[in-house]
Amino acid sequence: MDTLSADAPSIEKAANHDSPGFLEAELERRRLLDYPPYSHLIRIQLGAEDEGRVAAAADRVAALVGDGLAKEDSLLGPAPMFRARNRYRRRILIKTGDRRATVAVVRDAVDSLAQEGAFRKVTVSVDVDPQ
Repeated sequence: MDTLSADAPSIEKAANHDSPGFLEAELERRRLLDYPPYSHLIRIQLGAEDEGRVAAAADRVAALVGDGLAKEDSLLGPAPMFRARNRYRRRILIKTGDRRATVAVVRDAVDSLAQEGAFRKVTVSVDVDPQ
């Protein structure tokens, strides 16, 4: 086996063809971390050719979204990503139990950003429950 974590439980279960054991452990890990299927994820990705502009836009969206989230929701980021096609990128991830309400908060934040002229050259994509 060629891995850095050969003794990791997931690797051991795969090596032993223990699908039920892997699934049970993975579901428990996801429950503890509040990941799907125990919550919903919303990913917001921003990109621009100007690094300062995308960083400022990501901070603005994170602030707007953060103000509208429920207390039990989690906002992770904005985090930088690798540059792609000469564009700097940032990612924000939200974990929520109330998909509908949080989608509305994100929609309002993105709409607000779109109205701000300083961010016209920033692209924003939103993925609800990304795979």
